[in-house]
Amino acid sequence: MSLPSTDPDIVPEDLVNGSNFTDVAGAISRIVSSAVRSYNCIFDDGWLTVLLDSSLLWNEQVQLKFRHVTSRFITRISPENLEYCTRLMKYVELRHIDNVSGYLGIKDLEEQFIYVSTGLGNIAVESTKLINPESDLILSTNQSFIQMQSYFFERVWSVATPAMQKIAEIERGVSKHNMLKELMNNPLEIRDAVTEIIESSRSEILVVFPDANTFWCAEDGGVIALLGNKIKHNVVVRTIVHIDKSDGEVELIKERIRHALRSESNDLYANISFLTRELRDRTMFFIVDQVTLLSVDIVDSTKKMLTEIIGNATFSNNETRVSATISVFDTLWIRAELEKQSHAKQAYFNIFKGFKLRQEEYRRKWLFEEKGARKTN
Repeated sequence: MSLPSTDPDIVPEDLVNGSNFTDVAGAISRIVSSAVRSYNCIFDDGWLTVLLDSSLLWNEQVQLKFRHVTSRFITRISPENLEYCTRLMKYVELRHIDNVSGYLGIKDLEEQFIYVSTGLGNIAVESTKLINPESDLILSTNQSFIQMQSYFFERVWSVATPAMQKIAEIERGVSKHNMLKELMNNPLEIRDAVTEIIESSRSEILVVFPDANTFWCAEDGGVIALLGNKIKHNVVVRTIVHIDKSDGEVELIKERIRHALRSESNDLYANISFLTRELRDRTMFFIVDQVTLLSVDIVDSTKKMLTEIIGNATFSNNETRVSATISVFDTLWIRAELEKQSHAKQAYFNIFKGFKLRQEEYRRKWLFEEKGARKTN
Protein backbone atom coordinates (compact mmCIF):
# COMPACT_ATOMS: atom_id res chain seq x y z
CA MET A 1 0.00 0.00 0.00
CA SER A 2 1.34 3.43 -0.90
CA LEU A 3 -0.08 6.90 -0.57
CA PRO A 4 1.41 9.77 -2.56
CA SER A 5 3.78 12.23 -0.91
CA THR A 6 3.95 15.94 -1.66
CA ASP A 7 7.72 15.91 -1.14
CA PRO A 8 9.20 16.21 -4.66
CA ASP A 9 12.37 14.37 -3.56
CA ILE A 10 10.48 11.21 -2.59
CA VAL A 11 8.87 8.84 -5.07
CA PRO A 12 6.93 6.25 -3.05
CA GLU A 13 6.33 3.92 -6.01
CA ASP A 14 10.08 3.48 -6.56
CA LEU A 15 10.63 2.65 -2.89
CA VAL A 16 7.84 0.12 -2.77
CA ASN A 17 8.81 -1.61 -5.96
CA GLY A 18 12.49 -1.70 -5.18
CA SER A 19 12.23 -2.56 -1.48
CA ASN A 20 15.79 -1.25 -1.26
CA PHE A 21 17.29 -0.45 2.14
CA THR A 22 19.39 2.43 0.86
CA ASP A 23 16.37 4.05 -0.78
CA VAL A 24 14.21 3.64 2.33
CA ALA A 25 16.95 4.97 4.64
CA GLY A 26 17.39 7.92 2.31
CA ALA A 27 13.66 8.64 2.36
CA ILE A 28 13.58 8.56 6.16
CA SER A 29 16.63 10.82 6.28
CA ARG A 30 15.01 13.42 4.02
CA ILE A 31 11.83 13.43 6.09
CA VAL A 32 13.75 13.79 9.36
CA SER A 33 15.93 16.56 8.00
CA SER A 34 12.88 18.58 6.90
CA ALA A 35 11.20 18.52 10.35
CA VAL A 36 10.77 21.98 11.87
CA ARG A 37 8.63 21.36 14.97
CA SER A 38 8.60 17.71 15.97
CA TYR A 39 9.43 14.17 14.96
CA ASN A 40 7.67 11.29 16.74
CA CYS A 41 8.79 7.77 16.10
CA ILE A 42 8.11 4.15 17.10
CA PHE A 43 10.51 1.43 15.96
CA ASP A 44 11.73 -2.04 16.83
CA ASP A 45 15.16 -3.31 17.90
CA GLY A 46 16.34 -3.73 14.33
CA TRP A 47 15.64 -0.13 13.41
CA LEU A 48 17.29 1.04 16.63
CA THR A 49 20.47 -0.61 15.40
CA VAL A 50 20.04 0.97 11.96
CA LEU A 51 19.53 4.45 13.43
CA LEU A 52 22.75 4.42 15.41
CA ASP A 53 24.86 2.51 12.87
CA SER A 54 23.84 4.63 9.88
CA SER A 55 25.81 7.87 9.83
CA LEU A 56 23.25 9.36 7.45
CA LEU A 57 20.24 8.77 9.75
CA TRP A 58 22.13 9.45 12.98
CA ASN A 59 23.53 12.79 11.87
CA GLU A 60 20.10 13.99 10.77
CA GLN A 61 18.63 12.96 14.13
CA VAL A 62 21.38 14.72 16.10
CA GLN A 63 20.79 17.89 14.10
CA LEU A 64 17.14 17.97 15.23
CA LYS A 65 18.25 18.58 18.80
CA PHE A 66 20.50 21.45 17.77
CA ARG A 67 17.62 22.93 15.74
CA HIS A 68 15.37 22.64 18.83
CA VAL A 69 13.02 20.20 17.11
CA THR A 70 11.23 17.99 19.65
CA SER A 71 11.98 14.28 19.16
CA ARG A 72 10.02 11.58 21.00
CA PHE A 73 10.97 7.96 20.39
CA ILE A 74 9.43 4.69 21.58
CA THR A 75 11.20 1.34 21.34
CA ARG A 76 11.80 -1.81 23.35
CA ILE A 77 14.62 -1.25 25.86
CA SER A 78 16.42 -4.45 26.81
CA PRO A 79 19.75 -5.49 28.33
CA GLU A 80 21.01 -6.19 24.81
CA ASN A 81 20.39 -2.68 23.47
CA LEU A 82 21.01 -0.74 26.69
CA GLU A 83 24.14 0.94 25.36
CA TYR A 84 22.33 2.12 22.22
CA CYS A 85 19.38 3.46 24.21
CA THR A 86 21.63 5.34 26.63
CA ARG A 87 23.34 6.99 23.68
CA LEU A 88 20.01 7.85 22.03
CA MET A 89 18.65 9.47 25.20
CA LYS A 90 21.16 12.30 24.90
CA TYR A 91 19.27 13.61 21.86
CA VAL A 92 15.65 12.47 22.18
CA GLU A 93 12.92 11.82 24.73
CA LEU A 94 12.88 8.04 24.92
CA ARG A 95 10.31 5.61 26.31
CA HIS A 96 9.96 1.84 26.44
CA ILE A 97 7.19 -0.51 25.37
CA ASP A 98 7.38 -4.30 25.21
CA ASN A 99 5.92 -5.09 21.79
CA VAL A 100 6.76 -3.02 18.73
CA SER A 101 7.52 -3.93 15.11
CA GLY A 102 8.66 -1.97 12.11
CA TYR A 103 9.31 1.76 11.82
CA LEU A 104 6.69 4.49 12.15
CA GLY A 105 7.50 8.20 11.96
CA ILE A 106 5.36 11.33 12.09
CA LYS A 107 6.91 14.64 11.08
CA ASP A 108 5.49 17.91 12.44
CA LEU A 109 2.37 16.13 13.76
CA GLU A 110 0.17 16.66 10.70
CA GLU A 111 2.49 16.98 7.74
CA GLN A 112 4.06 13.66 6.87
CA PHE A 113 3.85 10.02 7.87
CA ILE A 114 6.14 7.13 7.04
CA TYR A 115 5.75 3.47 7.89
CA VAL A 116 8.08 0.62 7.02
CA SER A 117 7.19 -2.90 8.10
CA THR A 118 9.68 -5.66 8.75
CA GLY A 119 9.29 -9.26 9.75
CA LEU A 120 12.73 -9.44 11.28
CA GLY A 121 13.03 -9.23 15.05
CA ASN A 122 16.67 -10.21 15.50
CA ILE A 123 18.81 -7.14 16.20
CA ALA A 124 21.90 -9.08 15.21
CA VAL A 125 20.90 -9.15 11.53
CA GLU A 126 22.66 -6.93 9.04
CA SER A 127 20.89 -3.60 8.71
CA THR A 128 20.68 -3.92 4.93
CA LYS A 129 18.56 -7.06 5.33
CA LEU A 130 15.87 -5.30 7.39
CA ILE A 131 14.05 -4.43 4.18
CA ASN A 132 12.84 -7.56 2.45
CA PRO A 133 10.71 -7.96 -0.69
CA GLU A 134 7.56 -8.41 1.41
CA SER A 135 8.04 -5.12 3.29
CA ASP A 136 5.46 -2.38 2.92
CA LEU A 137 6.31 1.31 2.73
CA ILE A 138 3.70 4.01 3.31
CA LEU A 139 4.38 7.69 2.71
CA SER A 140 1.44 9.99 3.31
CA THR A 141 0.47 13.62 3.72
CA ASN A 142 -3.25 12.88 4.08
CA GLN A 143 -4.30 15.00 7.08
CA SER A 144 -7.04 12.72 8.42
CA PHE A 145 -4.82 9.66 8.19
CA ILE A 146 -1.88 11.38 9.90
CA GLN A 147 -4.09 12.73 12.70
CA MET A 148 -5.27 9.17 13.41
CA GLN A 149 -1.66 7.96 13.57
CA SER A 150 -0.73 10.90 15.80
CA TYR A 151 -3.55 9.93 18.15
CA PHE A 152 -2.24 6.37 18.15
CA PHE A 153 1.28 7.60 18.98
CA GLU A 154 0.04 9.75 21.88
CA ARG A 155 -1.88 6.81 23.34
CA VAL A 156 1.20 4.59 23.21
CA TRP A 157 3.38 7.39 24.59
CA SER A 158 1.05 7.85 27.58
CA VAL A 159 1.39 4.20 28.67
CA ALA A 160 5.05 3.69 27.72
CA THR A 161 7.67 3.56 30.48
CA PRO A 162 10.19 6.44 30.67
CA ALA A 163 13.63 5.26 29.56
CA MET A 164 15.40 6.22 32.80
CA GLN A 165 12.92 4.17 34.78
CA LYS A 166 13.24 1.12 32.53
CA ILE A 167 17.03 1.32 32.44
CA ALA A 168 17.12 1.60 36.24
CA GLU A 169 15.00 -1.55 36.49
CA ILE A 170 17.29 -3.43 34.14
CA GLU A 171 20.47 -2.31 35.88
CA ARG A 172 19.12 -3.14 39.33
CA GLY A 173 17.43 -6.34 38.23
CA VAL A 174 14.12 -5.28 39.81
CA SER A 175 11.14 -7.02 38.23
CA LYS A 176 7.79 -5.43 38.86
CA HIS A 177 5.87 -8.60 38.05
CA ASN A 178 7.99 -10.84 40.30
CA MET A 179 7.55 -8.53 43.27
CA LEU A 180 3.83 -7.98 42.80
CA LYS A 181 3.19 -11.71 42.54
CA GLU A 182 3.98 -12.42 46.20
CA LEU A 183 3.62 -9.06 47.91
CA MET A 184 -0.04 -8.70 48.73
CA ASN A 185 -0.17 -9.74 52.38
CA ASN A 186 2.70 -12.08 53.17
CA PRO A 187 4.81 -10.45 55.95
CA LEU A 188 7.90 -12.54 55.25
CA GLU A 189 7.83 -11.73 51.54
CA ILE A 190 7.27 -8.05 52.32
CA ARG A 191 10.28 -8.02 54.64
CA ASP A 192 12.40 -9.59 51.89
CA ALA A 193 11.05 -7.02 49.41
CA VAL A 194 12.13 -4.20 51.73
CA THR A 195 15.61 -5.70 51.80
CA GLU A 196 15.66 -6.10 48.02
CA ILE A 197 14.55 -2.58 47.22
CA ILE A 198 17.07 -1.02 49.64
CA GLU A 199 19.93 -3.11 48.28
CA SER A 200 18.96 -2.12 44.72
CA SER A 201 19.53 1.60 45.40
CA ARG A 202 22.34 3.44 43.68
CA SER A 203 21.93 7.11 44.56
CA GLU A 204 19.06 7.95 46.94
CA ILE A 205 16.59 6.41 49.39
CA LEU A 206 13.67 8.27 50.93
CA VAL A 207 12.08 6.60 53.98
CA VAL A 208 9.11 7.39 56.20
CA PHE A 209 8.44 5.60 59.48
CA PRO A 210 4.92 6.43 60.77
CA ASP A 211 5.93 5.99 64.42
CA ALA A 212 8.96 5.30 66.60
CA ASN A 213 7.96 1.69 67.22
CA THR A 214 8.04 1.00 63.48
CA PHE A 215 11.59 2.35 63.41
CA TRP A 216 12.65 0.02 66.23
CA CYS A 217 10.95 -2.94 64.57
CA ALA A 218 12.78 -2.05 61.36
CA GLU A 219 16.02 -1.96 63.30
CA ASP A 220 15.28 -5.38 64.78
CA GLY A 221 14.59 -6.65 61.25
CA GLY A 222 17.93 -5.41 59.92
CA VAL A 223 16.46 -2.55 57.85
CA ILE A 224 18.36 0.22 59.66
CA ALA A 225 21.62 -1.70 59.22
CA LEU A 226 20.93 -1.88 55.48
CA LEU A 227 20.29 1.88 55.34
CA GLY A 228 23.49 2.53 57.30
CA ASN A 229 25.45 0.36 54.89
CA LYS A 230 24.07 2.33 51.94
CA ILE A 231 25.18 5.58 53.59
CA LYS A 232 28.68 4.10 53.84
CA HIS A 233 28.54 3.53 50.06
CA ASN A 234 27.64 7.16 49.31
CA VAL A 235 23.91 6.64 48.84
CA VAL A 236 21.93 9.63 50.12
CA VAL A 237 19.42 8.44 52.73
CA ARG A 238 16.75 10.85 53.97
CA THR A 239 14.57 9.55 56.78
CA ILE A 240 11.44 10.93 58.42
CA VAL A 241 10.24 9.47 61.73
CA HIS A 242 6.91 10.43 63.24
CA ILE A 243 6.91 10.53 67.06
CA ASP A 244 3.71 10.69 69.03
CA LYS A 245 3.87 13.28 71.80
CA SER A 246 2.16 10.78 74.09
CA ASP A 247 5.19 8.48 73.84
CA GLY A 248 6.93 10.37 76.64
CA GLU A 249 10.22 12.19 76.42
CA VAL A 250 10.22 13.13 72.75
CA GLU A 251 13.74 14.61 72.69
CA LEU A 252 15.19 11.49 74.31
CA ILE A 253 13.47 9.28 71.71
CA LYS A 254 14.87 11.46 68.91
CA GLU A 255 18.38 11.17 70.27
CA ARG A 256 18.12 7.38 70.57
CA ILE A 257 16.94 7.11 66.96
CA ARG A 258 19.74 9.38 65.72
CA HIS A 259 22.29 7.31 67.60
CA ALA A 260 20.90 4.05 66.16
CA LEU A 261 21.22 5.30 62.58
CA ARG A 262 24.63 6.88 63.13
CA SER A 263 26.02 3.74 64.73
CA GLU A 264 25.00 1.70 61.65
CA SER A 265 26.65 4.18 59.27
CA ASN A 266 29.97 4.58 61.13
CA ASP A 267 28.91 8.03 62.35
CA LEU A 268 28.60 9.30 58.78
CA TYR A 269 26.11 12.11 58.23
CA ALA A 270 22.53 10.82 58.01
CA ASN A 271 19.66 13.08 56.99
CA ILE A 272 16.92 12.45 59.53
CA SER A 273 13.96 14.61 60.52
CA PHE A 274 11.17 14.17 63.05
CA LEU A 275 7.48 14.99 63.02
CA THR A 276 5.22 15.27 66.06
CA ARG A 277 2.08 16.44 64.29
CA GLU A 278 -0.40 13.66 63.62
CA LEU A 279 0.02 11.75 60.35
CA ARG A 280 -3.02 10.88 58.29
CA ASP A 281 -1.70 7.52 57.03
CA ARG A 282 -0.08 4.73 59.04
CA THR A 283 2.24 3.74 56.21
CA MET A 284 5.94 3.01 55.99
CA PHE A 285 7.31 3.66 52.53
CA PHE A 286 10.60 3.55 50.65
CA ILE A 287 11.35 5.52 47.46
CA VAL A 288 14.51 4.38 45.71
CA ASP A 289 16.35 6.49 43.12
CA GLN A 290 13.07 8.33 42.41
CA VAL A 291 11.85 5.47 40.21
CA THR A 292 10.53 2.74 42.53
CA LEU A 293 8.18 2.83 45.51
CA LEU A 294 7.43 0.25 48.19
CA SER A 295 4.56 1.17 50.48
CA VAL A 296 3.81 -0.98 53.55
CA ASP A 297 0.72 -0.64 55.76
CA ILE A 298 1.37 -0.70 59.52
CA VAL A 299 -1.50 -2.52 61.22
CA ASP A 300 -0.27 -2.99 64.81
CA SER A 301 2.08 -0.55 66.55
CA THR A 302 2.21 -2.54 69.79
CA LYS A 303 4.23 -5.52 68.52
CA LYS A 304 8.02 -5.66 68.58
CA MET A 305 8.83 -7.57 65.37
CA LEU A 306 8.67 -6.19 61.84
CA THR A 307 6.72 -9.15 60.47
CA GLU A 308 4.08 -8.68 63.21
CA ILE A 309 3.28 -5.01 62.54
CA ILE A 310 2.99 -4.99 58.73
CA GLY A 311 -0.12 -5.64 56.66
CA ASN A 312 -0.46 -5.28 52.90
CA ALA A 313 2.29 -3.88 50.70
CA THR A 314 2.33 -2.29 47.27
CA PHE A 315 5.26 -2.04 44.86
CA SER A 316 5.09 0.51 42.05
CA ASN A 317 7.34 1.98 39.39
CA ASN A 318 4.56 4.07 37.87
CA GLU A 319 6.00 7.51 37.15
CA THR A 320 2.88 9.40 38.28
CA ARG A 321 2.50 7.51 41.53
CA VAL A 322 6.18 7.70 42.42
CA SER A 323 6.26 11.45 41.69
CA ALA A 324 3.16 12.01 43.82
CA THR A 325 4.71 10.12 46.74
CA ILE A 326 7.95 12.09 46.40
CA SER A 327 5.83 15.26 46.69
CA VAL A 328 4.26 13.88 49.87
CA PHE A 329 7.71 13.13 51.27
CA ASP A 330 8.97 16.64 50.44
CA THR A 331 5.94 18.16 52.15
CA LEU A 332 6.54 16.10 55.29
CA TRP A 333 10.22 17.01 55.21
CA ILE A 334 9.40 20.74 55.09
CA ARG A 335 6.95 20.34 57.97
CA ALA A 336 9.64 18.57 59.99
CA GLU A 337 12.13 21.35 59.26
CA LEU A 338 9.60 23.98 60.36
CA GLU A 339 9.05 22.07 63.59
CA LYS A 340 12.81 21.97 64.14
CA GLN A 341 13.07 25.74 63.65
CA SER A 342 10.14 26.31 66.00
CA HIS A 343 11.83 24.22 68.69
CA ALA A 344 15.09 26.14 68.19
CA LYS A 345 13.32 29.49 68.59
CA GLN A 346 11.58 28.29 71.73
CA ALA A 347 14.85 27.03 73.19
CA TYR A 348 16.52 30.36 72.41
CA PHE A 349 13.66 32.22 74.07
CA ASN A 350 13.90 30.03 77.18
CA ILE A 351 17.63 30.75 77.51
CA PHE A 352 17.09 34.48 77.82
CA LYS A 353 13.68 34.42 79.47
CA GLY A 354 15.12 34.55 83.00
CA PHE A 355 17.44 37.49 82.41
CA LYS A 356 16.29 41.04 83.16
CA LEU A 357 17.62 42.73 80.07
CA ARG A 358 17.56 46.52 79.82
CA GLN A 359 15.78 47.91 76.81
CA GLU A 360 18.06 50.31 75.00
CA GLU A 361 17.67 52.38 71.87
CA TYR A 362 20.53 53.68 69.78
CA ARG A 363 20.46 56.43 67.19
CA ARG A 364 23.06 57.66 64.76
CA LYS A 365 23.07 60.95 62.92
CA TRP A 366 23.90 60.20 59.31
CA LEU A 367 25.93 62.61 57.20
CA PHE A 368 23.20 63.10 54.60
CA GLU A 369 20.78 64.13 57.37
CA GLU A 370 23.17 66.91 58.44
CA LYS A 371 23.54 68.14 54.84
CA GLY A 372 19.77 68.18 54.44
CA ALA A 373 19.41 70.27 57.61
CA ARG A 374 21.94 72.82 56.34
CA LYS A 375 20.11 73.22 53.02
CA THR A 376 16.86 73.81 54.87
CA ASN A 377 18.45 76.51 57.04
